[in-house]
Amino acid sequence: MGAACGDPFYQNLVSESFGATNCYLQGSGTVVTLNAAICFGTLTASLKVIGSGVLDTGGSYFGILGAASAFVVDCTNLSGNAIWNSNGDQFAGGPIGPVPQFLFDCNGGVGRINLTGDLLQMQANTTSTNYGFYVPGSGLSIHVKNSTVSMAGSANLFLDIVAGSTYFDDGGHSYTLGGTASIVGAGSLVADGHSVKGICTGAMTASTTLGLYGTGPNATTTTCTSATIGTGLVVEGTRTLQLMACSVGGSATTTTTCTVVVNGSASAITCNITSGNTTCTDFIHTVALSDGALVSEEIIAGPATTPTGAQMIVVYN
Repeated sequence: MGAACGDPFYQNLVSESFGATNCYLQGSGTVVTLNAAICFGTLTASLKVIGSGVLDTGGSYFGILGAASAFVVDCTNLSGNAIWNSNGDQFAGGPIGPVPQFLFDCNGGVGRINLTGDLLQMQANTTSTNYGFYVPGSGLSIHVKNSTVSMAGSANLFLDIVAGSTYFDDGGHSYTLGGTASIVGAGSLVADGHSVKGICTGAMTASTTLGLYGTGPNATTTTCTSATIGTGLVVEGTRTLQLMACSVGGSATTTTTCTVVVNGSASAITCNITSGNTTCTDFIHTVALSDGALVSEEIIAGPATTPTGAQMIVVYN
């Protein structure tokens, strides 16, 4: 499988490989399509996507079987205006071994990845940190919609993404996530139309529980000095509240606590930005929401040197 002139189309392929990358999908300036394929084995990567063209996969299975395997998908060589569209594919990692595994290793990849109606699985793990999406470089957009993510286990980490790249939760998901905290840069988690995002600017008032602008009609102050907690935004339908990321503009010398508020009370969704750091997440805890629930956010600044500016987002599906 590889680049070709015109619009190459492949289907009904089965490839089992050991010790190397299994399947390559490459295109530049053209559309390359792969449907109903099975790529698996004990290998370095099940699928490697390459180039700056449009790559389409559908109804395919990509999996690794070996305990020492590295990547289900290697997307490090996406470049330019690359677009990879995955529809109804299954990505499976495991069995778990002593070295990290990655569902999607996109270190250095740029462009756009669209996953729709997919199944993302990493076996339960307690021995090594395994990653869902590993994106330590800027320039990549990942859109995920109507998909199921299963990554149980205390050492499984769903998202490691820096500011400058973005994970878009486009809705309709089911998440079962592991116990290792995700790492999300400022502005790198977006969920248009099914999230609550609050912000504040300037230095935080020390030793104070602060409200955030954008979390209710009563939260009218944009600076990080208001003790008025937003009354919340109304959620439509029965939903699950999950995926919270919080960031500050400058590190503090004491802990800053970020908490999601539901119907006026602090929820189990919370995280701490510890001294010297600027971000924290809680992708682990969930809250069941009834129709009409009010969701807001609050930040508790520490007693010593406080950070400057903050933003916080929580997603519901």
